[in-house]
This record gives sequence, C-alpha cells and structure tokens, in this order.
Amino acid sequence: MAASEAITMGKIGKGDRGRIRIGLSMGTVAGDPFDEQGIITGQRPDWESLNRYVRGWPAVQVHRALSLDGPYQMVTTACSSGAVAIAQGAAWVRDGVCDAVLAGGAEGLTRICYDGFASLMLADKQRCKPFDRHRAGLNLGEGAGFLLLEHPDSARNRDAVILGWLLGDGIASDAYNLAKPKPDGTALRRAIFGSMERSGVKSEEIGFINAHGTGTADNDAVEARTFLEVLPGVPFVSTKAMTGHTLGAAGGIEALLTVISLMERRVPASMGFNDRCPECGCSPLSRSMTLVKSIAMSTSVGYGGSNCALIFAGASGRVA
Repeated sequence: MAASEAITMGKIGKGDRGRIRIGLSMGTVAGDPFDEQGIITGQRPDWESLNRYVRGWPAVQVHRALSLDGPYQMVTTACSSGAVAIAQGAAWVRDGVCDAVLAGGAEGLTRICYDGFASLMLADKQRCKPFDRHRAGLNLGEGAGFLLLEHPDSARNRDAVILGWLLGDGIASDAYNLAKPKPDGTALRRAIFGSMERSGVKSEEIGFINAHGTGTADNDAVEARTFLEVLPGVPFVSTKAMTGHTLGAAGGIEALLTVISLMERRVPASMGFNDRCPECGCSPLSRSMTLVKSIAMSTSVGYGGSNCALIFAGASGRVA
C-alpha cells in the first residue's frame, strides 16, 4: 500500500510504466518468517509455511503487484535497511540504471522478533524514552515507508509535485558487535561525514537531525555523543516513541517524516524525553520547533554496525 501511494503521488499512471523504467530498492529485517507457532512449539513447519517463506521476500511481491519493469533488490542491513535501500536507490538513478526508484522499507511485527529483543532485555514495557536519563529500551512497531526517487526533469515532465531533494548519503560499518554500536561512534561519524561530503552541505546548514534514537542505553549515548562532536548545536529528535522501532522500515518512515518536517517547516518534540542524560552529553528537542533552515539529516544505526546518514532539502530549498 505504501509503495502504491508513492506511485500515485508521483503521478505515474499505467501509460507511463512502459516509458519510465521504475526500480525497487527495499529494506526489511525479517521478510516473511517461518510459521511462528511452529518455531515456538518446536514443531516442524509444514510445506506451505516453507513455500510462503521462499516466495515471501517483500521486494518480489511489491515488484509483481505494481508491475514494475526495472531492477529490484532486498536490503537487509538490520535496522538501517530502509535508509541503505534509499541510498542505493539514489545510486541507481544517478548511474542511469533506471529512470525512477521506489526506495524505502517495510516490516511486520512478529512474535519471534519481539521475543528476540526481550531476551536481550532491550524492550521497554512502557512507552520508550529516547535519550532520556531513565530510558529502559525500545518499543517495537511495524509499518512501511517509501520515497519515489527520480531525476527532477523526469518528474516535471509529468507535472508531478516535488516534495523534496535527496542531496547526499553516507554508509559505513564498524563490525564491532552484533547488538550494540562501537562506543566511539566511528562508523556513524563516517556515515555523517560521507553524506555531507557527497552533498556539499556544511554542518551550519543543517536545521535538524532525525536521529535513530531507539531508547536503548548504548545506541542513544553513542549517537548523542557523536552529534555533540561532529554536529554541535544542531537540534535533534527521535520519533520512535510515536511510531515504535519499525526495524527495516524505520529508515524509510523516518526519511518521510524528515521530508514532511521540511515541508511544514516544523519539527516535533522528542516524545518521551523528560530528563537530561549525563552520559549522552546533550538533549533532544523537548518542544516543537519552527524550522528556519531548509536542510535536514536522518540517521540510522543497525545491529552488526551498519550506519547510514541521509541529507534532504525541502522542495523550495537547495537543489542537488
């Protein structure tokens, strides 16, 4: 549904499908898992469950359902999957692999996934509190978010409304630990600098950061300290107390929320935050803010050390 909405908003009709080669770059963590009840009880999955798993990679289903004729891929870089999918989709457009790309992520909430986070003692039983002194873990969510990426001339030829610009992206990995980021934030810092170098954007041009902000002790502390070091004074916010952590979909959903904030020129308060955390060294927005600058960054941090930073501009702002 989310991918279809992006196609509709992009004013791509059935007559455009043969003229515009549309690719699909999609992130997820779990895809369509095996029968959960069978795994939980130790029973052998039936053949239908196995067949559904083999057929069930979301990218295949979306590609078929929308009759796309461009390339498609599934990105599985843990919680950064949706953001990395956007970065790779943008590369396809830049390199002329296709005319436009549906890029983002989708994730369904499963009991297996929840039990995994619970076993690591990373799930808060109450509403999560990103960057708060008393944060106790994340809340899982589910959903999907897609951007339609294309060259502006192609969009203008259809009189499509341009909502914003993807100016640059950066991807880096630290391979430090399966379940927590490297304490010095090396890879996140490299991803941020990579996105700024590709876009030519300077730190003083960035109006706000849509942080990964899961509400877990290690992630929030590393992310906040990295912002303090490389983007000092830039306001940041986490939206996960509103959406939950949607894993492979988070990068896509949060990219959309970043663009919407640029469109509305307003940044929401970081819900769940009340008390400043000494370990973080800085605090997210505690009140909504009118946005003066036209550029924003969205960061994603994934298990296994995968990091991605995306830089966007509002439709009336700087053009790549």
